[in-house]
This record gives sequence, C-alpha cells and structure tokens, in this order.
Amino acid sequence: MSVATGARTYRRGYTPPAHLRGLVAAAHRTNPVLTFAAAGACHLLLVFSLLGPAWTLAIAGPVPGVLAGLAGLAGYARAMRGLECLVHEGSHFNWVRRTRWLNDLLTVTLAGLPSGLRLSAYRSAHLVHHGRFGTWEDPEWRRYQELNLAALPRHSPLALLRGVYRRLFWYQRTVTPASWAAVAGPSFCGLALTAVSGLSWGPAAAVLSSAVWLAGFLLVLPAVRLAGEASEHSYTGTATLFAATWSNLGPWHRLLVHPHGDGHHALHHLWPGVPHHRLPGLHRALLAADPGGYGRELRYRTRMLTGPAPLP
Repeated sequence: MSVATGARTYRRGYTPPAHLRGLVAAAHRTNPVLTFAAAGACHLLLVFSLLGPAWTLAIAGPVPGVLAGLAGLAGYARAMRGLECLVHEGSHFNWVRRTRWLNDLLTVTLAGLPSGLRLSAYRSAHLVHHGRFGTWEDPEWRRYQELNLAALPRHSPLALLRGVYRRLFWYQRTVTPASWAAVAGPSFCGLALTAVSGLSWGPAAAVLSSAVWLAGFLLVLPAVRLAGEASEHSYTGTATLFAATWSNLGPWHRLLVHPHGDGHHALHHLWPGVPHHRLPGLHRALLAADPGGYGRELRYRTRMLTGPAPLP
C-alpha cells in the first residue's frame, strides 16, 4: 500500500550517530529570555508596520505613504507569522520546559492573544500531526491532499501566487476556527494602532493604518501561512518522516515565511523539543559531524520557487 493513502504511520528515517546524541540532548535546553525577545521583536515590528505608513503619509505625502503601506503589509504578515511560530513553540513547551504553567502563560499572553491562536486547540491538533504523521488523523496530511498542495506551481513567482490564492478560501475554512478568539486579539491590536494613527496624524493616516491591518490580516498573512505549510512536506512517494519533510533555509524563508527557526522543519520533526533558537546551531553541527548521513539525506530548499525533488 502506498504511504500517500494515509493508512499507516511513517518510520522516523534518521538516527544520529551515537557520539552525537549528547549534542542533541543539550540542544533541548530552553532559554525563555531569547523567546521573550523574539516575541518582543514581533510586537515592535507590528507597531512599526501599522504606524510607519501613517507617519510617512503625514510628513511626505500620499505616494510615499502608499509605498510605505505596501512595505507595511509585508511587515505585518511577518510579525504575525512570527507570533504564530512562537505559539507553535509553546505547544511543545519550548518557552519554559519544566514549569509548564509558565510556558503556557507566556505563550498565550505574548503570542496567542495577539495572533488569535488558542494554545489549547492548537496544541491538540498539532500534536496529532506529529504523533500520527501522514495518516488519516494528521490534519496537515488531509489539507495536503484536499488542496492538492503537491501541485502548487513554482515555475515563476506569479504562478506561485496564483496557486496560493486559488486555494486560499478553502484553506482558511480548514484552519480558522469559527470563534471570536480567532479575530479578537488581532482586531484589538489593529484598532488600537489605527486609533493612535488617527489621533497623531489625522483621519487619512487612520485610514491607511486600517487598510494595512485589514489587508494584511485577511489577504497577506493567510497566503504566507499557506505557502509555508505547503513547503514543509512532500508525502507522495516517501516512506519515512525524514524523507517526507523539507527544511526551508533560504533568506526569504527566514525573513518572511518561516521565522524563528521554523525553516528547520526536518530537525523539528525529529526532535520537537529543541527550541527555535537552538535549531540553526544543531543543523550546522549535524552537517559538520554527519555529512554522509544527515548532510546527504536532508531534503531542503533555499529558494521559494524550488519544488520537491525526486529522492536520490
């Protein structure tokens, strides 16, 4: 039976040499200060993305203001995507390993509320993705099949955008819960910053801030999220978790689609307890110490337009 049918669990596919197991164990240490700083950077970027265009409009006029608004769309999507990735970190207790109530408090307060993600619901669904990877129960496997993500075109930027937006409505229906929690936090942040724009620089500035917020939340962030999920796995024709999981290590991945170490997806599936700030170092160490195993077998891309390649 083909593993693409979702009828059986994938084998792991990679085990590090015995002399590297201490290195992997050490990489599981959390550092709440670094994760707190990552969340703070996202909050600052969120504020700058909505207030920056309004300020530019007020001091430089409509054309620079609109151009700053376009940059603000990317900044808003990056900030929110970063907060979503930090909710993902919290679902694995990667903020604070041993004091789990503190892990959840920090995750909910600093990342879950502003991004609209409920930690409990996210954790229950995401741990099924890890525990029942590639089976009928795996929600990401189902979306991969239902949206035909394997056929997402990557021969040009326009084709990729067209493919993402053609799937976006149905994707949103499967990932966005029908609850106020999904919109309350992002709406509060957007409305508060819009009010600051209006009080500081007038009605036109408030309109621009609200336009960046609404377009970013409704159109840009979901597209970035879909592009990210579509680039993480290639189930067809694979028999192991390691072969079916792609790492996305290019500059655009790090800057926009897979922030906070999310691009090291193969490593994350092998060891979900390694926090985001240790994944790049672990990746480099494994490349250097096990080039014939990890280095040869890792499936990765460095460009957004690179698609799944045949296994060697």
